Amino acid sequence: MPLLKRYKKLQELNLTNSKGQTIRRWVTQKLEKTRKPFPILLGEPLTPILLNWLEKIPEENAYLFPSPYRENRPLSRFWAYRQIRELDKKVNPELREKLGLSKPLIVNGKLVSDKLHLWLHWFRSQRACCLVSEFNFQLHELLDYFDWQSVEVATRYGKRGWRGLAEKMLQTQIRYA
Repeated sequence: MPLLKRYKKLQELNLTNSKGQTIRRWVTQKLEKTRKPFPILLGEPLTPILLNWLEKIPEENAYLFPSPYRENRPLSRFWAYRQIRELDKKVNPELREKLGLSKPLIVNGKLVSDKLHLWLHWFRSQRACCLVSEFNFQLHELLDYFDWQSVEVATRYGKRGWRGLAEKMLQTQIRYA
């Protein structure tokens, strides 16, 4: 799947605006590359839905998520973002509660929003957490699977949370006399 709207920084410029303030800008080069393939097990819960979607694609070389706005182009990040935001508005309260989206969003101890929302990063985080809890992925395996460059990203997305840690403790079956 082509990664569009990706840029490589070639040079950093420090410019001065009309008010005398220094502004950083970059000279960039647009890149188009492909993602590496990654496995999806047939036994995973969403696999039947994905297979059903794939069966409906008419051509072998067609895009997995074609753009409804431009012929022979993939769905852009902008339109994917808009669809996720629309989906967030339609999530019913029961499902929002089940997904853990009813809790407030707190960053650095400050309330940002009274509830969490569906974001593209939320889906990535869910997959990373699934790989950690269901398949015992370690940080280096998350880096490889997602093609991430830093351990900090893998740490942020692959957290088990207190429930996951409690579950791991229960799985050890240690008994004290």
